[in-house]
Amino acid sequence: MKNIIKAQIYQVRHDSIVILFLFSGLVLMAACMLMNGLENRMGELSAGLLFATAGGSYTFIAAVVFVVLVPRISGWDLGDKTINYEIMAGHARKEVYFGRVMVSLGWSIAGGMTILLLPLLAAEILFGWGNNMNPGDAIIRCILALFPLFRIACGFILLTFLLKNCYMAMMIGWVLFAVTMIVNMCYQEFTGRILTFHSGFTNLTYIFDFSSFKFMFIGGEDIPVYAATVSPSMTAGTAAVSLLMGIVYIAAGYVFFCRQDMD
Repeated sequence: MKNIIKAQIYQVRHDSIVILFLFSGLVLMAACMLMNGLENRMGELSAGLLFATAGGSYTFIAAVVFVVLVPRISGWDLGDKTINYEIMAGHARKEVYFGRVMVSLGWSIAGGMTILLLPLLAAEILFGWGNNMNPGDAIIRCILALFPLFRIACGFILLTFLLKNCYMAMMIGWVLFAVTMIVNMCYQEFTGRILTFHSGFTNLTYIFDFSSFKFMFIGGEDIPVYAATVSPSMTAGTAAVSLLMGIVYIAAGYVFFCRQDMD
């Protein structure tokens, strides 16, 4: 498996599409933070304010990146069946499958967290954290994001191996994301609540939902202070459901891959 992982990493590092989408996601997140922060500006700009106002954009950006990155990395050679050469060379299907799973998860989750944290770090350096949000709560929410990102990546891996075509997985994955978010918006419109652990995308939306805030007089001006305290139910539900569903997706993908013919 070590040789397969090294080969996959080499492939990814020289894949212009992967690099392009990672860079585009980073730029898009930084732009969303800045534009939303300026639009909702009350007093001085701060990293806490930018994080709160742009948190809702992260789900969309993560979807754009993951829907391309994960199928591309895990299934770029499924369509032309060159993946079979590794099996014919004596590698076990377990090595072939899990080698791709590990590289896909590593690159996508690391990329997703970089897109989230790097603009936030830059904002912290430029503007300071500010008084709009407790920094400890923000850190916890960022850490929690790891779990739905894992779940989303595992789901796209399963979809890629089911379809045996990374480009079909990209298209179907985007449709699934769009449908999920439309359902979530309709549910919120009619009930006043959002879906939580029902999918990885709704879980991300739930984590970065900062719709609850109040104005407080701090430093000689009224500023919005966002309620970002993480409840035990959010922490436990996010971790447990994401890990469970992610493991189920990976296991199902492995079973399906093992039952595939090599023709």
